[in-house]
Amino acid sequence: MRALALLLLTLNTAWAGSVGPWIGVNTVHLNPQEPVNEHNQLIGAQYNRWFFAYFQNSFHEPSWALGYALWQRERPFLADHDDWRYALRLSPGVAYGYGSRLSLSVGPFTPGLIPSAGVTWQFRDNWQLGSDLLYIWTDAGGVLLHGVRLSWQW
Repeated sequence: MRALALLLLTLNTAWAGSVGPWIGVNTVHLNPQEPVNEHNQLIGAQYNRWFFAYFQNSFHEPSWALGYALWQRERPFLADHDDWRYALRLSPGVAYGYGSRLSLSVGPFTPGLIPSAGVTWQFRDNWQLGSDLLYIWTDAGGVLLHGVRLSWQW
């Protein structure tokens, strides 16, 4: 029994990280060349640096995205307040649901590289509330996506 408890404690330490929902709030197409969906209805989940999302794309079609924050720089937002932090990220990912509508599409998949910036407030020992702004490249100049997230760390 002690061996099992020690194994679980070791796994818990090895799997330490964060998890939580990410919800898209605003979408702005920078240079739309046709009527586009500005209400993406994005609902996603993040686990450590991984994210997965379901949303309505620019063409009002259901889509999915998967990505990983490959590069991340996080710092205190204010010198005297470590509970407020900002982060810059660069995330490669892939979306499904655009078909051949975008020039980067390879079959049903569209790869991309997403830069983002965010602010996080740690309001409890293991809980954070954050807001992020992402830039998603498109053939028509790109999309800005704003969202909020709630994270639990263990």
